[in-house]
Amino acid sequence: MEITLGALASLLGADLTDPERSDVKVSNIASIAEAGPDDLAFLWDAKFRDQATRCRAGALVTGEAIEGQACLVVADPEAALLAILGRVHDERCPPIEAGVHETAFVAGSASLGEGAAIGPQAVVEAGAVIGARAQIRGRAQVGIPQIGGVIIEDDVEIGALATVARAAPSARTATCYGTPASRPASGLVTAP
Repeated sequence: MEITLGALASLLGADLTDPERSDVKVSNIASIAEAGPDDLAFLWDAKFRDQATRCRAGALVTGEAIEGQACLVVADPEAALLAILGRVHDERCPPIEAGVHETAFVAGSASLGEGAAIGPQAVVEAGAVIGARAQIRGRAQVGIPQIGGVIIEDDVEIGALATVARAAPSARTATCYGTPASRPASGLVTAP
């Protein structure tokens, strides 16, 4: 992500406290404590306001201006963070084409909903249920040998290299409608 503060202000409906900095670019999101000149930081909790006054970020997204800082002032900084993360996600992980990639494996007893997309080298094991418009990205695995089942509901996205494991006896693992799941440090995703 590389974007000017002016473009961010437009995207977020924010007031830029230093309009002369509208052409300054930021390329990353960082914490208030770790941000540098190329980073964007967020302040939504007043207990970090003192720390924010010393922040070295290219700009802060906050609910009210902070003296000496270039701020993008918005009504809801947390919502602004989610909007930007959504944009970054869309840039880094564009939707994959519906259907099954030629290098993917889908067991004959697996069920794929309308518009589901199975990426390159992904594996969908026997008995798995993949919902409509769900996206299983490259090298993800849905279902490993167990006797339970896996259900991926509509509009769910499973990130690359993730594994969604079947539940143990007579149970099921399900990721619920619209829930994104990506590869955690352990590499295994289990959902309620």
